[in-house]
Amino acid sequence: MHIPDSNARRLVVVALALATTMVATWVYQFGLGHRFHPTWLSWSLIGLFTLLTAGLAQGFWSCTLGFIDLLWRGRERDPDPPDVDTGRCAVVMPIYNEDPRQVMANLHTLWVDLQARPEAHRFDLFILSDSTDPERWVREVAAWDRLVQALGGEGRIHYRHRADNSERKTGNIADFLTRWGSRYQWCVVLDADSVMSGDTLVRLVGRIAASPKTALIQSNPLPVGRTSLWARLQQFATALYGPVSARGLRLWAQGEGTYFGHNAVIRVSAFLAECGLGHLPGKAPLGGAVLSHDFVEAALLVRAGWRVEFHDDLDGSYEECPTTLLDFAKRDRRWCQGNLQHAWVIFQPGLHWVSRMHLFLGIMAYAGSPLWVLFLILSVAHAAGSGSLNGFGTGPMEWQLALFLATAAALVLPKAYGLVAAVIHRPARRGFGGICRLAMSAAVETVMAVLVAPVMMLYHARFVIETLTGIKVQWNAQSRDEQATDWGMLFAEHLQHLVAGILLFAVAWTLAPWLLWWLSPVWLPLLLAVPVAAALGSAVVGQRLRRAGLLLIPEERTPAALLVRKQVLVADGTYAMREWDDRDGLALAIVDPRLNHLHSQVQESTQDKPWHADRDLVAQVERDGVAGLARTQRVALLRDPDAMRRLHRAAWSVWPRERLEAALGGPLPATG
Repeated sequence: MHIPDSNARRLVVVALALATTMVATWVYQFGLGHRFHPTWLSWSLIGLFTLLTAGLAQGFWSCTLGFIDLLWRGRERDPDPPDVDTGRCAVVMPIYNEDPRQVMANLHTLWVDLQARPEAHRFDLFILSDSTDPERWVREVAAWDRLVQALGGEGRIHYRHRADNSERKTGNIADFLTRWGSRYQWCVVLDADSVMSGDTLVRLVGRIAASPKTALIQSNPLPVGRTSLWARLQQFATALYGPVSARGLRLWAQGEGTYFGHNAVIRVSAFLAECGLGHLPGKAPLGGAVLSHDFVEAALLVRAGWRVEFHDDLDGSYEECPTTLLDFAKRDRRWCQGNLQHAWVIFQPGLHWVSRMHLFLGIMAYAGSPLWVLFLILSVAHAAGSGSLNGFGTGPMEWQLALFLATAAALVLPKAYGLVAAVIHRPARRGFGGICRLAMSAAVETVMAVLVAPVMMLYHARFVIETLTGIKVQWNAQSRDEQATDWGMLFAEHLQHLVAGILLFAVAWTLAPWLLWWLSPVWLPLLLAVPVAAALGSAVVGQRLRRAGLLLIPEERTPAALLVRKQVLVADGTYAMREWDDRDGLALAIVDPRLNHLHSQVQESTQDKPWHADRDLVAQVERDGVAGLARTQRVALLRDPDAMRRLHRAAWSVWPRERLEAALGGPLPATG
């Protein structure tokens, strides 16, 4: 399928969105009352309604465009350019206090799949660590060594630890490209939970190499591999509805697309020339370092005349998603602060209007929630002031009902598009378990989406308020494990939602019984927040639905070989490092000859200037061992390769035998 550039296509989407917004606003104003009185309350309601409807209308018409194109052109892949020597590509995975067994299982899977391709010799792999936990740091080095040995990856699979982890992921990638980027024409960026097939890697690089004006191609990653109900809902929704929204995004964004920050290929020279991010005005959280760097980097590339493309036709690009509603909200808290920072960027001179639209939609993804809350409060106030007993205005009930149904249709129809597109495409239909299971799964997902929406609305409203009042987000490692339900924690976490639901119910009941019906999609899910969150975080519920054939995705019914390989690696504990369970990582890095040598080499090769640990601290460890050391002391020792070598010599000459055996996890070899 070839999609030509056409401003007409994107202008149609924009025109339809504007027309829809104007008509809906007129109907809404008419619904407020036959004799409209221009008070501050009515004008505020109309302004909020117009702004919120504009975002909803744009999303609806984008999905409609994608649906029409899927029906017309199908799901076949774009033709790939003929294979040529594209030059060298670095595949980089930034990590931050991640579980090494998951990281190495992902990389092992990717590397084995890539080596089956004749183009494999063009790729090198880099693990870019920003970890601050000394135990994780040491385990990363040991796991990397195991990975290299298992795959024969000497000189091809690299590990770098950055002592100064300023600017977070942005600084991590920039540090790599500045130091080693000149060796490579292309760079594929992955997240710690990313897996990509060798075929997809080669296709991405081939496509960008064949397009001299393209600086970045973003693939469409599919979440897979989780079992909790919340994760399975996300996986199912992305697999079913994602093709429609992704196709629509590609069609109207064209060469002015955006960047998700991972599972994408970039042209190194263009990225280095255009994407050096400075600090935003003011202090964090709205100022300082740019958190949501990806949208900004895409906008800067487009401003410089480069194409940024989104290729929705490539499969074999995967990621994992949070397993609980709370973990999802924590991740959104970071994204919220980053997206709100884009208010500084959106008015920068020279940006393409489509880039500004991406930035605006990113801001509204979070700022829209407090606006909806405000709209809801003002609507209730207007209903109370007007004495209305049949809705939020004194206009005809049928107009208000029509507007309500139209809004519901704009939310539900994109889901119906995805359902229809899957039903008429035989491989997809079979992958989802057939028409009956597909329909039941879509119904389950829709009900759960309705129950979660008000909870996430209040979460996002709180996040926006916290950011605007100066509360910064903490940079913590993302939880990627399945977790048991803790009812006490759930009650404490969702108390705010329970209180909001009770207050809304009481206000509606006091003002007019009819308001209870209008507001039931809000207050009822808030009252059910705790049991719903418990069910969403349950792996047991997710597994039972899977056994019943519900919320299945094609990648579960006929999983790709690389996903099966990853599951085997995780299950058999290849990189679990179970022999370390009761051992001190720093002690092992000091005593074990190979690990000590590798760790010291890594530090020397990546340090800008030598780091020297406190001499008294080194002498103390020589004499007494590592027991009782604070985290900062452990990090200081690990950063100093000379100190680690000195301690290695001292350990084998000074430490008692039992301390050495404890560090090594077994008896020392007998000596003659």
